[in-house]
Amino acid sequence: MSAVGDEHGYWEWRDQLLAHPEGRATGGGPCVKCPNTVPPNAHWKHRDRHVCGPRCNRLLARQFSRTLASAAPLRIDRPEPLADPRTDPTPRVFRHDAASGEPFPFEFHGFGPRHGDVVERYGVCTGYQWLRSDNPAQVPPYASHGFHVASHESGHHFVYAATELGSPGDTIHGDFDADAVRRETCSPFRYRGMDLVWCREHIRDLTADGQEYTWRAAVCVPAQVEHGPALWSPAYRRRSEQRARINASTAAHARRVRLDAATIERFDPLEIFERDEWICQLCDEPVDRALKHPDPLGASLDHVLPLAAGGGHSRANTQLAHWICNVRKGARTPGR
Repeated sequence: MSAVGDEHGYWEWRDQLLAHPEGRATGGGPCVKCPNTVPPNAHWKHRDRHVCGPRCNRLLARQFSRTLASAAPLRIDRPEPLADPRTDPTPRVFRHDAASGEPFPFEFHGFGPRHGDVVERYGVCTGYQWLRSDNPAQVPPYASHGFHVASHESGHHFVYAATELGSPGDTIHGDFDADAVRRETCSPFRYRGMDLVWCREHIRDLTADGQEYTWRAAVCVPAQVEHGPALWSPAYRRRSEQRARINASTAAHARRVRLDAATIERFDPLEIFERDEWICQLCDEPVDRALKHPDPLGASLDHVLPLAAGGGHSRANTQLAHWICNVRKGARTPGR
């Protein structure tokens, strides 16, 4: 299977296996790797795993790696590799359309460019080849599927170990000049009066059903542009922002909830705002979705039964309210 496909779901699966069966530590309980206790202000992932800090977290991760290597049975099956979203093998040209005005003007599709593809970035084109050998002795162990070669018309090229589909894998073989001499990786070279450089482009995206994957490509670009290697597609960015809202909302309210009695649900506040059709549930007036905190008329999440009175942080117990209406309501319970 391809290296990129093997990544699908791996880290989520790993987190599930490393999580302690008793749930998140609240602080003061024993660390699973040393005699220390888990601090109440430890990173949430450390509290999920019941470890006291980075050192013990690394020890737990090494234990996990040894368990994988031993082929011991695991309580959760490893997820199946994700198939490349690109199913059409016909060579394509992937362009950079800066004139479109789109916030993400880079074309891409699948795990990475394949044999015969061309990727244009900032007016500079890169072509791709898949070099294979029928003799396994002619390729090193890390390149069992041959080499994925990105080439510029100057003769400079950038080489990855290929996946089974011919896309770039995880292992970089090197950056070479026109005479096949290895260069310092990603250092500039001059061609026709222009300074060019190889950039290892990684674009995070989602399939139609919400599964994460990464497009990887070595692209030749002008040295003066800032083409960062880590890019997020609009769909991936929207989901990342949604997760950030969910995490922030859950964490902020969890600190205020009486943990012995109340409910904590993970949800996006925007879900509640859309459900209530952007109408304040305390004054029945519209809420302008463009206004941001701390604007008094901006949106806020109100708990019908306040947290201070034992209410839970849940969809059923939350509603949309103007920030000022929420403040005026305070900790009053319904009917008061």
